[in-house]
Amino acid sequence: MSYDLAVLNGEIVTPQGRYRANLGIQGGRIAAIADGPLEAAEVVDASGLHVLPGLIDSHVHFRDPAYPEKEDFLSGTAAAAKGGVTTVFEMPTSDVAVTTRERFRRRRAILEPKAIVDFGMYGAAGTNPDDLADLAEEGAVAFKTFMCPPFPGREQNWAGVYALTSPELYTIFRAVAATGRLGCVHAEDRLLVQALHAEATAAGLGPIDTYLATHPRVVEIDPVQRAIRYAREVGMRLHIVHITSREAVELVLRARAAGQPVSVEVVPLYLFFAREDLPELGPLGRLVPAIQSAEDREALWQHLARGDVDTVSSDHAAMSREDIEAGWGGRGVAHAGYASIEHDSLLMLTQAQRGRLSLERLAAVMSENPARLYGLYPRKGAIRVGADADLTLVDLSRRAIIRGAEMQAKVKFTVYEGWEAHGLPVYTFVRGTCVMRDGEVIGRPGHGQLVRPID
Repeated sequence: MSYDLAVLNGEIVTPQGRYRANLGIQGGRIAAIADGPLEAAEVVDASGLHVLPGLIDSHVHFRDPAYPEKEDFLSGTAAAAKGGVTTVFEMPTSDVAVTTRERFRRRRAILEPKAIVDFGMYGAAGTNPDDLADLAEEGAVAFKTFMCPPFPGREQNWAGVYALTSPELYTIFRAVAATGRLGCVHAEDRLLVQALHAEATAAGLGPIDTYLATHPRVVEIDPVQRAIRYAREVGMRLHIVHITSREAVELVLRARAAGQPVSVEVVPLYLFFAREDLPELGPLGRLVPAIQSAEDREALWQHLARGDVDTVSSDHAAMSREDIEAGWGGRGVAHAGYASIEHDSLLMLTQAQRGRLSLERLAAVMSENPARLYGLYPRKGAIRVGADADLTLVDLSRRAIIRGAEMQAKVKFTVYEGWEAHGLPVYTFVRGTCVMRDGEVIGRPGHGQLVRPID
């Protein structure tokens, strides 16, 4: 048999191990995994390369159509393709906040013609059970809730995505549980942050001391505890995004040991930066939620290597340097967020070569685990016959210096400026079609398709 595409001589990497094999791809799916030669209309020689199941970034804010000068779905998915990411899950925050069936359809109509890689869409949890059932039926991969108020000026973007009171949160969790979808929370007590900020301002503290004084550890730990309790009470599958502290991870592990379905995400920013870096970082270190100590950073790495962390995602949210520097020292409104999706795989591959985690763990947390959690496995996140031919081919011998000027993102700015990466994605295949080759994005807008959980 002759296939549409054959990927030959690569070393396949899965969470379960590595092996050398040839892949035959037909109709956008993996049709053969063979030791022997395969014939195909197109052949890619993967000698010397590692073939991973296509990377999945389950936490992105491309925000199209809210801020076209900073990001749209074309630039965002192009950046994903460059970073070896084959599927992204777009958060519901935008000028078309995904709160109803009609808004889901409107947002999908905006995103789909621009998508280079496949994408899923979150629903805004809101408080109307009927809306959540409709959103799940439309294909929402999960539901998102911020346990904090919107940033000033972002109220429209955040419509229906946040809960400030216990009754609101309980109602939302109960409605999400009824859909069977994953409930994802941003666990942060920003009301406490605001109160402490007023105290710090009155005391005349400088920017760094203000940041430290307004973000004690309880700002994350207390909401994590509450989310776990409420999810247990109503039977909701809980996923806590961008966790930052050792204590918060331990709360998750205790709940999990008791049989509760609780999972946790780490964002690379919290693996690479700590509060001790603030004097050098200045406003670039003002992350949301706040970075913790170097001890916490080390604990996150240990939990990641041991398998306690379920997913690694970017929390990509393009902001300019001017956005981020605003509000530092009391000037203007503060913003936080980085365009990082095209660099995270490079950074994690580099750390894999330094022994921080294995390639198998990388394949788990950046591909198979998100596919399983969000209900897409084994169509996504797997190298097996019948799965979508989503593949990320990496060359561990290649090196590159990260430069903002070379980014696909419109903002052309990265907190990783000048860092050296050792190990690069060199091919990105989405359903058997190459969308990135040797750092050049060649995929066409509209190739990406909406994905939905396998019910």
